[in-house]
Amino acid sequence: YSSALGAVNASTCLYCRSGTFSSFRGAVNDSVCTSCVAGSYSTASGAVDATKCSFCGTGTFSTALGAANASTCSYCAAGTFSTATGAGSDSVCSACVAGSYSTASGASNASTCSYCAAGTFSTGTGAESDSVCSTCVAGSYSTASGANQCELCSAGLFSTVKGAASISTCTPCFAGTFSIVAGASNAST
Repeated sequence: YSSALGAVNASTCLYCRSGTFSSFRGAVNDSVCTSCVAGSYSTASGAVDATKCSFCGTGTFSTALGAANASTCSYCAAGTFSTATGAGSDSVCSACVAGSYSTASGASNASTCSYCAAGTFSTGTGAESDSVCSTCVAGSYSTASGANQCELCSAGLFSTVKGAASISTCTPCFAGTFSIVAGASNAST
């Protein structure tokens, strides 16, 4: 574009700035320069179409319009991931499921979410560390990694083991004792 009146050569023409583009000829100001959409950026000045706008990669997003470089692409937070490219908001960042966590920011798939170990559980989603993995209390167990709850020992059984990873820790009540409740943590219940 050029705001100069009576220009005799192209030296008075100005390029649309990085992060914008225009295919309009004969413009007199930069109002014809269209911004790259949120989730994209362009380092090129003088771009003539949107194909010069590059998408933010997986695991990132950008809310900026007319971004001139990739530094506007923010990482999805730890505990989340995104498989999408060109994301215009953090709403595309999916939380790791209950029973899992991720310490990595900018994760691009669910495989970055690690599961809580057997004998532990977690009910929250989007966890950023294994500190959310709680130990199963005595009288309960979880046999699989990634549990979102612990199973209770059946009535007639008990377990004194905390963090049990096997149903075999649930033992029958001693002779002469009984338990009518599930999840007993001692033989006298």
